Amino acid sequence: MKNKKLTIGITLICILFFLLIYDYGYKGISSLRSELTDEIDLKLRTIEKFNSLIQKRDFYKKELTEIKVSSKKINKIVIKAKTPALAAANIQNTIKSIVTGKGGTITKTRVRNTDDIPPFKIINVEVDATIPDIQSLTNTIYEIEGKEKGLILKGFDTRVKNHRRPGKLSVKLHIAALTR
Repeated sequence: MKNKKLTIGITLICILFFLLIYDYGYKGISSLRSELTDEIDLKLRTIEKFNSLIQKRDFYKKELTEIKVSSKKINKIVIKAKTPALAAANIQNTIKSIVTGKGGTITKTRVRNTDDIPPFKIINVEVDATIPDIQSLTNTIYEIEGKEKGLILKGFDTRVKNHRRPGKLSVKLHIAALTR
């Protein structure tokens, strides 16, 4: 009887020992293993993303150079000024130097409303001038459109000042320019 109790006790102790090893050993190791495989999978996905970005690096470099080139082209056109009022004054001074350089006089300048096209603003200026002849008018228009950066002649209205003695022209110029 004593032997039987001893064998049952040893058997129970062995079963409990194996349950203890299973619970704390095998389950712990398998959960740790699953956590490690999840972490490895996450790191592998991250590495694959980095590899795809590295492979697209040449494409992004090409895009960046194209953006820089287009930015330089835009900066050549844009009139640089801190405020739209300063940009309008800069445009008026430029137009005044062009018109007076061709022998004309400016009678009136007006700044019209500005149009917002983020990140740019379009400054509209209206200039009334007297120009001596048609040749001076064509030279003025050519210089505004062709030589000056960023100035666009939106429209103009020309009238002869004296119909009996044609020569001097009264001109209204509508000029627009791009600024930031």
